[in-house]
Amino acid sequence: MRKSNWFLSTWFIAIMFALWFLIFPLVIGIVLLIRLNKENKDIYHEIDGKEKALNDWKNALNKRELEIEQLIQRKHKEASLIDLAQTIRTVSKIREKEEELLLQEESLNKKSQKLLLYHNKKKQEIEAANSRMQAKEKELFYQKNALIEQEKKVKELVVQKQKELSLIDLTQQIRIISKIREKEVKNREQELEDIKQQISILEKKKINLEDEVLLQSFGFYDNRFFLENSKEYLEYLNIIRGKQKQLVREKRATEYDIISLQEGNVVQGSAQSKLQIKLAIRSFNSECDAAISKVKFNNVEVAEKKIRSSFYDINRLNKYNSFSITEEYLKLKLEELFLVHEYAEKKQEEREEQRRINELIREEKRAQKELEEELNKIKKEEQHLLNVISKLSLQISEQEMLQYQNRLEEIREQKEQVDYRVKNTKAGYVYVISNIGCFGENVYKVGMTRRLEPMDRVRELGGASVPFHFDVHAMIFSEDAPALEASLHRAFHHRRVNRINERKEFFRVTLSEIKKVVHQNHNARIEFTMAAEAKEYRETQMLEKKLAKQNIV
Repeated sequence: MRKSNWFLSTWFIAIMFALWFLIFPLVIGIVLLIRLNKENKDIYHEIDGKEKALNDWKNALNKRELEIEQLIQRKHKEASLIDLAQTIRTVSKIREKEEELLLQEESLNKKSQKLLLYHNKKKQEIEAANSRMQAKEKELFYQKNALIEQEKKVKELVVQKQKELSLIDLTQQIRIISKIREKEVKNREQELEDIKQQISILEKKKINLEDEVLLQSFGFYDNRFFLENSKEYLEYLNIIRGKQKQLVREKRATEYDIISLQEGNVVQGSAQSKLQIKLAIRSFNSECDAAISKVKFNNVEVAEKKIRSSFYDINRLNKYNSFSITEEYLKLKLEELFLVHEYAEKKQEEREEQRRINELIREEKRAQKELEEELNKIKKEEQHLLNVISKLSLQISEQEMLQYQNRLEEIREQKEQVDYRVKNTKAGYVYVISNIGCFGENVYKVGMTRRLEPMDRVRELGGASVPFHFDVHAMIFSEDAPALEASLHRAFHHRRVNRINERKEFFRVTLSEIKKVVHQNHNARIEFTMAAEAKEYRETQMLEKKLAKQNIV
């Protein structure tokens, strides 16, 4: 608004009218009043014009706001279309992976069909050999019956010739006939033994084929003994070995005939039989020790078959020595095999658990040390500021004093936070990180640290043990960080990358799913970095593409 002249002021015009009796001031007052009215009208016109301009400006502003809202809506639609395109690309990638898995499954099915065909072929060969052996046994049975009939005929002939031949000649003939019969029986038994050896060879081939099928299918071992720790396994293993020694001492490791026939004489507990039994047990123990010493997670059933095969072979070879190893001794050896395997697995599990506990203890000590050092540092700075304020309180200005006091308040707040972290051992950070160059996309590590600076832990994880650094997607402070970490691990238990060792904290899951679970278990607002920078990995890819183009050129 423009400034009015002083002589148009109300007080000046009032003075002029007060001096009306002088006439001239009255005229001046009337003129000034007329001019004042005119200027007021001009001012009212000017105000009306400005109000009209203001209304126009408001209308234009409303119109601009409508245009901005329409633009924002278009941007939202474009963003939703971009998200939809990304989702379509992700679905296409998943379908490609599913097709690859189907192709792999088809190839495995073809291999398994080939193995089954080979197995069936060998099985048919074994069945054919069994049928041949049965035919040979029938033939031998018929031949034995024929010999018995011949013997009967010979006996009848002897009875008829008794009157003609003397008793001595008759005895000689009977001996000759018995020798011929024994020779023929031995020949038949030798043929039967050869057939049995061929069947044993085919059965071994069958076992080897079944072992190959087993390794192709790669089944998992199911525990027989569910003991708490390796010490209990070792104690139980010593008990089993003690039972084996007790069976050997009490002569219950083998079953044998006390009376055996040797060259037509009855011999009881001969030294030769004892040596043969001792040799058989030593041989079986050696076979079992060799199988047990090489047992691993993927060949337990193969080792079991080897022990059983050795058991049957040794018993078959000692059949004519009138003794065999007992099933009870075999059962103890198999229990020793399973115990040794489970003991080694439990020992490895305890070593890994101890390593993890030691790492947690080291991490806890490191974090506690950092917090205590930071607390001491803050206390020193606080004491320094208090000394400065007490010494210079009369020498510095109020503004400087206010700056010192504000800084002191900040330090005290930091001191309270660090002191709270020192006393509350559960307070810490839960981090969500990824490494596309090492593990691919949609694989995230969800861990916890109590470090004062949590990025120190992330930098340690991305050290020399991995080719690329980790990208941080979220760093969540929680008063009960272990509980938050455990809730995330439970939510994505079925999405673990390593299904065997659950101490590995990698999960095949999307970041949006992690974000959803975090918001369900944590009230504070958490910012997530959805896209992984993966700078080193992407630069490496670009360099490889560049080198590939140069080589092509």
